[in-house]
Amino acid sequence: MLEVVGRGTPGDSPGAKCGALRLHDDAAQTPGGYLPGVSLSYAIIGTGALGGYYGGQLARSGQRVHFLLHSDFEHVQQHGLRVHLAVPGSDTTDSYTVTPETHDVTFHGDADEMPAADVVLICLKTTQNHLLPKLLPTPGSKRWKAGTIVVTLQNGLHPERDAAAVVGDEHVAGGLCFLCTNKVGPGHIKYLDYGFIKLGSLAQKPSTNMLEKLPGVAADFRGAGVDCNVVDDLVLARWQKLVWNVPYNGLSVVLNMTTDKMMANPNVRRRVVALMHEVAAAAKAVDGKTIDDTFIHQMLTNTEKMAPYKTSMMLDYEAGREMEVEAIVGDPMRSAQTAEEGIALEIKRLYSSLKTIDYGFIGKYVSQDNFGAFTSHKGVAILHVDATWDHSGWPQMVDRLRALRDELPDTVQFGFLDADSGDLAKTLNVTAIPMVILFLDGVPTGRHVGYELDIKPKVEALLNRKTKSG
Repeated sequence: MLEVVGRGTPGDSPGAKCGALRLHDDAAQTPGGYLPGVSLSYAIIGTGALGGYYGGQLARSGQRVHFLLHSDFEHVQQHGLRVHLAVPGSDTTDSYTVTPETHDVTFHGDADEMPAADVVLICLKTTQNHLLPKLLPTPGSKRWKAGTIVVTLQNGLHPERDAAAVVGDEHVAGGLCFLCTNKVGPGHIKYLDYGFIKLGSLAQKPSTNMLEKLPGVAADFRGAGVDCNVVDDLVLARWQKLVWNVPYNGLSVVLNMTTDKMMANPNVRRRVVALMHEVAAAAKAVDGKTIDDTFIHQMLTNTEKMAPYKTSMMLDYEAGREMEVEAIVGDPMRSAQTAEEGIALEIKRLYSSLKTIDYGFIGKYVSQDNFGAFTSHKGVAILHVDATWDHSGWPQMVDRLRALRDELPDTVQFGFLDADSGDLAKTLNVTAIPMVILFLDGVPTGRHVGYELDIKPKVEALLNRKTKSG
């Protein structure tokens, strides 16, 4: 069974409201969308928050849907896929469960066992794209129908390239999802807001098959209560989504903030705006695409109206999963740096922060009043000191830390790094105090631990030194 419970969500980028509970009469009259009376079948590769919601909506509207699951396979086989829909701006909720008994669906734990489908929707995080050669059908295989297309519903600047490497450019389209959904349990998806999808062909000159199929896919989604249209310029659409994704996904992790808190903090809002303008500048420099101030203002307005939201990157961080740092921030940054020097400085700063955190070091804001606070992760405790710290107070801080010595686990190491000098400046007695402290310029709140990309080897060298001396 598949049960869907939830309400509209922006899915990591705010867009038009999706009206998730609406069914369109015209789509119901022509289920397939691209030819009267012809219905498309769908394969969902990755039944998480995104794939579970969109696949559930398609199944609920009467489409044939085949779901590929991993850890939730046995649970969904027994209990169905549950989707909870909350109606935006209302206390009303709707829920349903999709099962083979009640809907035209199948659930699979092995990609090789999936039937052929007209449309393959890649709903995995880009961090899992290395699995695509094993998960995707290939032209001529038993899982490939004449005219099958592959649509990547993923974040980033060029996520379609990985799919195209498996099936060929002419068979691939991209989809940008403006959706807020969470997976709240095994086979249980909660829809929060939005849901809009933009579809576009990867090939600049789409094949006749692609030109026919994409409008049909869009019609099927609209028939399932999901606003969806086909755009002529997929590259522009991807840059437009990055205008939202880069600042909000990245800063949500660095600052430990939901979208509402970011918008309420004037300092953070200024940083969001600066990042948005850098993404717009990168779009112009890299691909000649223009994103004007009106679009940026609309993104800010949409986010202010959103319900408090944890981004997908923040949820991945909290769950200990690999974050989409490269797809959302790294790839656009590198493209911009290659196109024009000096146009992505804020993005680089954000990227460096995220990569430091991604290494496994978690920091906690430390002021001169609370610098004794710390958090431990993987045997390492890290203090983050704000750039406003009065460096003349370091000796006093060191004395306070020495007093904490007996309260800290023996497994926790201690050291002293100075990001400004770029080396192990002012190193203290490593064998005596079990802590690692990173002194870095930073932001006045959150888990940020620095902007230097070479922090990891420095910390590892410090820990190795401790090991050798112990």
